[in-house]
Amino acid sequence: MPSWLHPALYITQELTDKCKRRPDKWEFADTPLNLSEEEQAFITLTRIKDNPGEGEFIQATIINSTDPIKEIDLIPGKYEVEITSISSKSITIPEDEICVLRIIFCLDYETVPEVTLDTFPSGALNLNDETFYFHVPQTTLDQSKLITFYAVAPDLPGLEESKRKHEDLEQIDPEKIKEYINDNWESLQPKLE
Repeated sequence: MPSWLHPALYITQELTDKCKRRPDKWEFADTPLNLSEEEQAFITLTRIKDNPGEGEFIQATIINSTDPIKEIDLIPGKYEVEITSISSKSITIPEDEICVLRIIFCLDYETVPEVTLDTFPSGALNLNDETFYFHVPQTTLDQSKLITFYAVAPDLPGLEESKRKHEDLEQIDPEKIKEYINDNWESLQPKLE
């Protein structure tokens, strides 16, 4: 192991902060949950260079509920964190009517057929700018052996099938995930323990 590399840290099973739909509105619920049996998470940490002459330092791993702890190496610095969780739990969204012409109220509806998703992006996180970087100071690194990661995960599988709407798919759109991250980034920072 190179002398500049810190001894290994272990990544614990990624926890997801679920977004829940209340009667007609989705909300970020700051209640972390473990990955389900049908999910796996792809985690990438990219160290931001302190100066242009530094080499790249990237760590990546895949975790799931049956293999929740992985070993990675880190060095002090600030990191961009990217997480994508994929679920293989099949979900069905029943046939639905959506508004296609709205002035003050809906003037015209269109029927959208039933959709079944066998695999879908169940969660994501992208801490990739100065405000949101994951900071890893030397002192914390010296005292830590575990990192817990969090991701935004709209709870589509948790909705009763008859209550699912096609518009619920907007919750897994990258732009919507980005909104949740921007509004809740402090809750989504990885934790070094």
